[in-house]
Amino acid sequence: MVGKDKIHFKENFKLFWKIVKPEKKYVFLLLFMALIVEVLMIADNLLVKWIVDYGNGYVAGIYLGEEILRIFVLILSVFFGIVLIRSTLRFFQLHIRNRLMSKVDFNTKNEYFSKVLDLDYEFHTKNKSGELISRLNRGAAGCVSLTELVTQRLFAPVFSLIVVLFSIAYFDIVPAIITVGVGLAIIIFSWHIFTRQAKVKVKHNEFLDREKGFVSNIISSFEAVKFFGKEKNVKNKHKGYTKKSKQFFIKFNDYYRIYTLLMSFTLGIGTILLLYFSLRSFVVGNITIGTVVFIFTTFGRMIG
Repeated sequence: MVGKDKIHFKENFKLFWKIVKPEKKYVFLLLFMALIVEVLMIADNLLVKWIVDYGNGYVAGIYLGEEILRIFVLILSVFFGIVLIRSTLRFFQLHIRNRLMSKVDFNTKNEYFSKVLDLDYEFHTKNKSGELISRLNRGAAGCVSLTELVTQRLFAPVFSLIVVLFSIAYFDIVPAIITVGVGLAIIIFSWHIFTRQAKVKVKHNEFLDREKGFVSNIISSFEAVKFFGKEKNVKNKHKGYTKKSKQFFIKFNDYYRIYTLLMSFTLGIGTILLLYFSLRSFVVGNITIGTVVFIFTTFGRMIG
């Protein structure tokens, strides 16, 4: 839903939830599995920390050769168990995801088609068939994409940020504060840029609908176009529609330049500050070098 001056995100989400609600058990199951996977991803970094710290202990003569080898075998055994659990979870994630996406696509198309079919004759005379078909396909694709966003690309990073934050804070509070600052900065400028981008996308969709409606109308009345020799006129009109959609397409994608610049700069400064304060804590003896590696790799996991 789009107003004159803004996009109504709340109303849009209500419409989306109406489509997804019958399959909510799959949504919540995917969210739960995403949380488990994010926790297990952090476990990899913890195992690397142990390897580095125990390796330093061996170099310092604290552990004997056979003793350190048994420790490493134990750590690798734990890692194998984590890989096994994570791989199994991902298999079932994809299994559930594929079925959820197909159900959402099915529900959206049938909801839209039924709604259009129930509308009066006046509506159908004012709207071209090509535009309606374009909205149907885009609406279904939009709901499927939003479902994936909610279950895979939105809450998973939030889970990751929470797990990363508490993991780093357990060892050193300053890098945790830096992590929060970086996360908030990314959220703020991402929301600002994507909100502007969404408004451009709405205009792009509007002209795409007009373009497809025009093409559908011309194809359905092709004999009349040929009979009256209107090919040149039709081609010029088509170029006008495609030119407008091209302009909005370029403007929409140009926002990624700003996003990429801000993202790279923010993450770069955040990484430098994180490493500086972590290494300073190591120098004064508050944390081990393995902890520095853990903080850096865990922060890098969040960035990914």
